[in-house]
Amino acid sequence: MMDVEVSVNMGTLATLDTELAGKVDYICRDSAFAVEKKAKLLCIRDTGACKASIYTVTSKGADYSQNCADAEAKAASRGKKITLLPQAHLSSKIEALVSVGVNYGLWLELGLRRKAGPAPFMIPAMDSQRSAFVEACNAVLGRL
Repeated sequence: MMDVEVSVNMGTLATLDTELAGKVDYICRDSAFAVEKKAKLLCIRDTGACKASIYTVTSKGADYSQNCADAEAKAASRGKKITLLPQAHLSSKIEALVSVGVNYGLWLELGLRRKAGPAPFMIPAMDSQRSAFVEACNAVLGRL
């Protein structure tokens, strides 16, 4: 009978995993900030609070506090008071999200029952970045 010994050097695999995770995290962050920028361009304005409250959360942090403070100031300058939602949080290390701080953002996006129809800004913003995100991920994964 012949003995067979197999040795696997996990160091290279761990390096590849860390390198890949860093690249995908960068793509997620870059895409999220592009979505935030586009959403702010598309968001309808009354007081400007909804637009100001759009924020991004990435592995490097969030701009929730500053953006929501700006939203409250914009509303107050027009004599309005707004209600803010709690900050959203990431569920994994390689993830980014774009959210709206004001509680009525969803109503603007999808429409109100008795008022004007929908004025989507988040979904079109996300759709505008979808192909660039997929291409960037494919480019990174294609190099494996």
